[in-house]
Amino acid sequence: MSLLLNQNTTNDKKTAIFFKESTYTYAELKQHVKKTISDLEKIGVKKNDLVGIYFQRSPDMIFAMLALIEIGACFLPIDINSTEDRLNYVVENSHLNLILASEKQFAKISSMLDKQRVSIVNFSSLERNFNLSGITKINGDVAYVMYTSGSTGLPKGVLISRESMIQFFNTLQKLSLIHISEPTRLGMI
Repeated sequence: MSLLLNQNTTNDKKTAIFFKESTYTYAELKQHVKKTISDLEKIGVKKNDLVGIYFQRSPDMIFAMLALIEIGACFLPIDINSTEDRLNYVVENSHLNLILASEKQFAKISSMLDKQRVSIVNFSSLERNFNLSGITKINGDVAYVMYTSGSTGLPKGVLISRESMIQFFNTLQKLSLIHISEPTRLGMI
């Protein structure tokens, strides 16, 4: 991720993200990610913290994921179509106690979870939130946690290391499935 934030300015005007009718240049992406990093650090997010993200597909989701990776935190994406039972199971099983939610999804997730156990933060008002303490820590250099369906019917959390994520992108590049030598666009349907 630091490669994005430390990238030279020759690509700043090129498109990094396109979503529906909106586009974001690399300069705009860096600006949003830096602001998100600052806001997350103000509320107490640090390296190895586990933070849930509950967003519909959107540029804000990308900003949150990239900011968490840059901080060295670990993100756990939560499907917005999850049932209440599955959502509560994932939160309990992962010991998750902080979730960033998009403004659109904030009320929905707030009604589904016990707010005594987990802090739910509205991403659009992140800078106005208080400092959180006791955020769940993850041991090791984990980039994100992915919950699978599980063969027993219960979801299982799989820890994906930063090294594995880098190896994945290197392999895609070697197979010519992606080209990282030029700035890569992040596209979402």
